Amino acid sequence: MYDTRNKRKALLCIMFGGLALATAGCDTEADISTDDYAAIATDADPGDGANSADSFRGWIGYTSEEYPSLICPNSNAVRGFDCTGSYCDNVSPYCEQVGGTSVGSSYWTSYFSEEGSGYDDEGHCWGNDEWMTGVDCSGSYCDDLSLRCTKFLGSNTGNCYWSGWYSEEQSAFMAATGHYIKGMECGGSYCDNKRYRYCKMV
Repeated sequence: MYDTRNKRKALLCIMFGGLALATAGCDTEADISTDDYAAIATDADPGDGANSADSFRGWIGYTSEEYPSLICPNSNAVRGFDCTGSYCDNVSPYCEQVGGTSVGSSYWTSYFSEEGSGYDDEGHCWGNDEWMTGVDCSGSYCDDLSLRCTKFLGSNTGNCYWSGWYSEEQSAFMAATGHYIKGMECGGSYCDNKRYRYCKMV
């Protein structure tokens, strides 16, 4: 039986397919039994109490330096993040629709990695109404990252927190309900380890 992460990969392959998921190691339908389909549909991952296939719909696939950037659908912000492969090579944002706001302009941050000091190893959406809405990779093993920041007009940034460190060995990161990612920091070779600055949207 697949472990939890492989279940999510299999479902993403079934739902989306395409180049961005090729890096996630998609199996063919012949490799997935009907029991695995049932497990995928009922196992919430990552979860905050949800137990239906709907909990997967925010994951928009994996990308790396060989593939195009990933951008959330309109009016969605990044709430979670996952990676697979050596040195956290393939990255995937979890997008969630934000209600009660309209969307303004967007921009990409400068690329960042583990080298440097101060903010050189971090990327942030600093504006009070700016939130992460996409990710792009450059360099071997997605060494250098750029975050897409979008204005959600009428939103404000409440209390913010840093997560622990995550890599391919850990399960996906998911912020608490009502919180979204505004920044990210790299650690380890090729930005192998990542931690996330997430804030309450008010």
